[in-house]
Amino acid sequence: MIPIKPTKNQLFCSIFFMCGIMFFALRNDWIIIRNPLNIIAQSKAEAGMPIINKKRVNLIFWQENQWNIEHTDLIWSTDVRHNIHYLINCWLTLLDEEHIVDKKVSLQTTLISSSSQDVYLSFDRYPFDQESSIHDKLMWIEGLLKTIRENGTKIQRVHFLVHHTPLSDPHLDFAAAWPINGFLPQP
Repeated sequence: MIPIKPTKNQLFCSIFFMCGIMFFALRNDWIIIRNPLNIIAQSKAEAGMPIINKKRVNLIFWQENQWNIEHTDLIWSTDVRHNIHYLINCWLTLLDEEHIVDKKVSLQTTLISSSSQDVYLSFDRYPFDQESSIHDKLMWIEGLLKTIRENGTKIQRVHFLVHHTPLSDPHLDFAAAWPINGFLPQP
């Protein structure tokens, strides 16, 4: 038998064919190549991520001349800003479902001060109905403050904003922060 010696063209074709197969396998994730430096960076990033778990929260609101408490489960993490944002949006959704407000109000932005004592809540619209009495407005605010306070946040004061500007109301002053303890006597 005569040995067959490959020509240069056959050799180049074989090499390019094998490279093509490798490229195809890499593109379709049949072969996965990991850089050890990326694995170390990824584990460091995961270590800095907030811990997330499920927490049962109390949503407190005023309806029919009494305080009502609704229990629900929320995703709770070590990030206070996200916790308050989810909590208040859930509370606002509950008010809409219970027909306490005429129009759905959403929380646009939640900011925490550098001292972690103040929270700035910016809503997408004026949160009260045009015909709301001062008592109804105060009960709405107290329900929000109680909801934040009862769910274990360290916030001391709340600033109310609409579209990132202080809320303007003919009856109540929102230029200054509202204390988280509210204005009703504590039981």
